[in-house]
Amino acid sequence: MRRSWHRPCNTLARGDWSARRAGILAHSKCLKPYCAKSCRLTSLIPVRQHGARMSETENQSPLTRPGPTNPSPVEKLGSILSSKSNRTKLIPAWFKLGFTLWLAIWIPCYWQHFGPQNFLWFCDLGNLVIGLALWRESRLLFSWQAVSVLLVQLAMIVDILGRLMLGFHPIGGTEYFWDTVHYPLHIRLLSLFHVVSPFLLLWAVWRLGYDRRAFGLQVVTTWVILPVTFLLTSPKVDINWVFGPFDAPQHRVAPGLYLALCLVMYPLVLHLPTHLLLAWWRGAKHKQA
Repeated sequence: MRRSWHRPCNTLARGDWSARRAGILAHSKCLKPYCAKSCRLTSLIPVRQHGARMSETENQSPLTRPGPTNPSPVEKLGSILSSKSNRTKLIPAWFKLGFTLWLAIWIPCYWQHFGPQNFLWFCDLGNLVIGLALWRESRLLFSWQAVSVLLVQLAMIVDILGRLMLGFHPIGGTEYFWDTVHYPLHIRLLSLFHVVSPFLLLWAVWRLGYDRRAFGLQVVTTWVILPVTFLLTSPKVDINWVFGPFDAPQHRVAPGLYLALCLVMYPLVLHLPTHLLLAWWRGAKHKQA
């Protein structure tokens, strides 16, 4: 009997191909999470050039490599007080040191001659804030003091120039510069910061920009400093003119009513115009840039 040999069929039915294709897809879906995890681990491995040696930290596994450590409180304080930052320094270090040295001379001299209550003046308080703003290169602090004292100190410059050129004070408030009896020479020389501070503040705002939050911060400062000055100081010194304009106590209205008027008029007459001018100036500078 002749033996018949049957050649195996290399073709599969359509149903068999569909089943095999479904199995391959299911298998690939199972392997997909492992492949993604492997890609993530591979991206953590540092790449080095040919012939370069890897550091000890780079040789460690990404899973065992130490993470970033949190800075200590001392390091945080140092980073706050210092001017080190990722941005370029906009104020030279010699200027910061010079102003700090001037503060070290100005503070004890003023303290000895006028007493600690004199530092409630907005101009004197501004010197302390400017010293901090220089080291921090803080746009907000510079803008705050510009809103606070810029208009008043510009008026003082006009009054000093009027006395020098015309022989009288057109505005008033700077008569003590010529008072040789009650104010010694070194105090009057140190008081010339009223002439320098406006240009320093304008330069800082031009250099760093203007922060619109300064107006609100100054309004709150005014509402705190004026009542404190009214309660802790005497009408004879008339600090911040809370008892009367231009160092002269007034007697037309009650002292409490006059203080309430100062709380309203200082922000509206002195601070708001300065804020609007600086904001407009900063906006014009942005458009030119």
